[in-house]
Amino acid sequence: MFSGAIGIGDLGPGRDGGIGPLPMPLAWRAGEFIVGVAIYIWVVRKGIATLTEMIGGGAATQGARRRIAHGYYLAVGAAAAFVGLFNPVGIVIMLTSAIASSFGGLAGMISIGFAVPETGTPRGFVIGRLWGVIAAGLIVTGVFAAVLGPTLRW
Repeated sequence: MFSGAIGIGDLGPGRDGGIGPLPMPLAWRAGEFIVGVAIYIWVVRKGIATLTEMIGGGAATQGARRRIAHGYYLAVGAAAAFVGLFNPVGIVIMLTSAIASSFGGLAGMISIGFAVPETGTPRGFVIGRLWGVIAAGLIVTGVFAAVLGPTLRW
């Protein structure tokens, strides 16, 4: 959706973009945008339904919904900004690509956090903090940043 809308990024029509060598790049961009919007709406709706299955519905779930969805939004956005620091193009690519596409692209998570079904009852759902999993996630993010952050050329 991002590449189709503004014409930059991995699937942009430029020389380094994925649709660059294809005929009719504007048609491809329009297709990317339309398919991207449809998938985005589907994913947000599926996220709302899945979160409702996990924690239930009703006003009592409002705080938990926001902590889950907004916490995810901030964690993934921060990870993208961290990875963007490794890009050799510099701060401009970090601001236009890593931060804009991650925080902008994940804005649907904010909607998930605010989408509280009016009816339903809360369900008990507890996930404890598993520090080993958190540490593994930080290590994988660091390796990802070190390997893919500098931009690989094929």
